Amino acid sequence: MRAGTRRVFSFLIVALVFAVSGYSRSLPDSSSFAEARVAIMWDRAATGAASNDQASFASAFQSLNIQADTISPGQLTNSKTNLMEYNLLIVPNPKLLKSKATQDVISFVQQGGNLILDGQSSLAASFGFSGKIGGLAADSGFTVKRMVDRYYPEDTLRLAVSDKMNKLTEKEDDEVLCREATTGNAVTVVRQYGSGKVLYFGILFDPVSSGGYSRFPFLMQYVWDFFSLRPILRREYLEMYFDPGFRHNENVDSLARTWKSAGIQVIHAAAWHQHATWTYNYTRLVSACHAQGMRIYAWLEPPHVSEKFWRQYPAWKEVNYRGETILPQWRYLEALTDSNCLQKVKEDYSNLLNAYEWDGVNLAELYFESDRGTSNPSKYTPMHPSARAEFSKLHGFDPALLFVDTSKVFWKRNHKALNLFERYRSEKVVRLHEELLKTLEDARKDKGSFDVIVTAFDDMSNPKLRSYLGADIRGLIKLQKKYSFTLQVEDPQSRWSNDPRRYIALGERYRSLLGRRQNLMLDLNILNYRDRYGNNPFPTEIQTGIESYQMVYSAASASDRMTMYSESSVRPDDLRFFPYAASAPASVRRVQNGWSVKTPFPVTLELPEQFAFLRLSTGEELRSDHGRFMLPEGEYTLLIK
Repeated sequence: MRAGTRRVFSFLIVALVFAVSGYSRSLPDSSSFAEARVAIMWDRAATGAASNDQASFASAFQSLNIQADTISPGQLTNSKTNLMEYNLLIVPNPKLLKSKATQDVISFVQQGGNLILDGQSSLAASFGFSGKIGGLAADSGFTVKRMVDRYYPEDTLRLAVSDKMNKLTEKEDDEVLCREATTGNAVTVVRQYGSGKVLYFGILFDPVSSGGYSRFPFLMQYVWDFFSLRPILRREYLEMYFDPGFRHNENVDSLARTWKSAGIQVIHAAAWHQHATWTYNYTRLVSACHAQGMRIYAWLEPPHVSEKFWRQYPAWKEVNYRGETILPQWRYLEALTDSNCLQKVKEDYSNLLNAYEWDGVNLAELYFESDRGTSNPSKYTPMHPSARAEFSKLHGFDPALLFVDTSKVFWKRNHKALNLFERYRSEKVVRLHEELLKTLEDARKDKGSFDVIVTAFDDMSNPKLRSYLGADIRGLIKLQKKYSFTLQVEDPQSRWSNDPRRYIALGERYRSLLGRRQNLMLDLNILNYRDRYGNNPFPTEIQTGIESYQMVYSAASASDRMTMYSESSVRPDDLRFFPYAASAPASVRRVQNGWSVKTPFPVTLELPEQFAFLRLSTGEELRSDHGRFMLPEGEYTLLIK
């Protein structure tokens, strides 16, 4: 048996262990929980991997809007901190603890507290996670490069930087959450100790990033399910893309109920499913969303209109410089440079918007497609005769000659000629946006209240998009002076494996240009797209767990609204956490006998069911049958009655 085959076989065996036994044990009752009150033992002198590790724990909890307190080992030694004020303590660097502080931590767990530890230490050994301190025991050490997690045993977790640990002795009542993929050795374990529990990572939680996303994406699910600790601030306002093509056999009424229960308030529905023999039942979809109190927008993707349109008008199909039809990747490209085609597209869009009770429209990703610009001439657009004729009239040469190596304007030799055509493309993209915005303005007049969104790529941070696609977001921003629309900024796929907290900087950049926070939205893409062996710090092929929460949290911190692609590609286990991440920049903190909440939008304070009454500092009483208190925009002090 070849080595590669053995590794695959071992992985399958480990996954089967979880599939057969991991889920046979029931999880704790999800209706019984407590607010997560978290403290992290903090080393101000930490550097490198140790600094990243402790920062990653803080960042992971912050991604769900849980603000952890930091305490120093000295505060425990001097009895300045009462650990019983918390129900979860995280100790990333136990070596700093003195003997008294170590005993305080052990007593905290014995009395019902929850503890998270990582790596080898004498404190870990106190809870039975033993190993040779200061090094690996030669007979029991193993390397961790790939892992299998209990939550998604079918997906291997790949570590960008491998690590070593000693083999753990599993106890009968241990909950093993993560195993090394080849040997099946336990890496992450939850263990009962006295009246409390310990979550132990045999290797450092995250020495690679400061965001908590490089090794164990499902930490917050562990805390939710095995400690029964949760965030308590939610924003019941998510917006999601929906493509019926990925939900062929789904009942839309059932889908709408699921979306609503997950906190989704707006659906951006792919509005191009018109085919030769059938059209998607948008009437039923719109009705199902409205029945749940949700809004639904028509999601348009010009120069794609529909497969039916593409086949019905062959003369308007986009072509390359040789006159060959550009076959669809997923979009059926139309030659919007042809005035007759553009007019027909505007008529079809107008009819589509008037035929159904849409609440808005998302005009998304209108650009000229290519395969990395001029590097692949057979995919470079626009080269329809209408575009070639218009450009030739303006500049005196046929742009198709840019790709003829014997011509005077061959792009590799004549950069000035190429720059002229690239400028034409970007200016044309802006003009096409304006033409379609006029049509959307007419639809708004007919419908009254009608939201218009324009989704465009961030070419300011990614200048190559201008030459690749004709993107010009500055030109679109200028259109906001003439037309009322919200600009939704999307980062390109080349950035999707960057730090998920990047949306904070992205939002700040565009807010400074737009002037008003309400004029800006952010577009997030969450889907299975990564190369399993690609060079990136993430353990999964899809953004999941902490990485996805960081995306939502940072986007919410930077903009009031965001749309996520998509409701079918986001993992359901992640979706249940998104309303907590989306509550940023609202905040909640404990005060004596209650909570202080500050929020710029409506939020839900979600407490255990026994909290049926709260009293505002003004004396007004709030009542809830299930511990859920709806709060409008403002600042509140809510006291336990």
